[in-house]
Amino acid sequence: MKQVTIFVLTKDLMIHEFTKEKNIKIDHIAKSTILSELIKNAPEKCLLTGRERCDSYYYESLGVTYLSDPAYTAYSLPEFDRDDLSFSCKVFDMDDGTDEGWQTVCDLSDLITMKHSKLDAIIEYYQITEEEINKAKEYI
Repeated sequence: MKQVTIFVLTKDLMIHEFTKEKNIKIDHIAKSTILSELIKNAPEKCLLTGRERCDSYYYESLGVTYLSDPAYTAYSLPEFDRDDLSFSCKVFDMDDGTDEGWQTVCDLSDLITMKHSKLDAIIEYYQITEEEINKAKEYI
């Protein structure tokens, strides 16, 4: 089984690193500052799913973490695949402590068809080109 590392950032900027075998308190201010900045600079809500950003956990395999409600599952911010014009995110089962791999969220053509309320913001955030939009419209 692959080892999973979870970083928990506490209010005093201390990091606790958890693995299945150990719990290590890391007094490394540089690492905590980097993680704090990564979290702070990520969107508070996922534009595609509306999932809330978690400001306390940082899963090494996911990056900045977004949680379901209730928080049984953690997700990465979706990534845009420019080849197949789809959005996918990494999934982590918090109950089992297992990395579940990639999950497709939706296709760009789906967002255009349903006239997603945040389509303009999604296009801007992911820097989707006019060419990619036109290609996605061919699938509608």
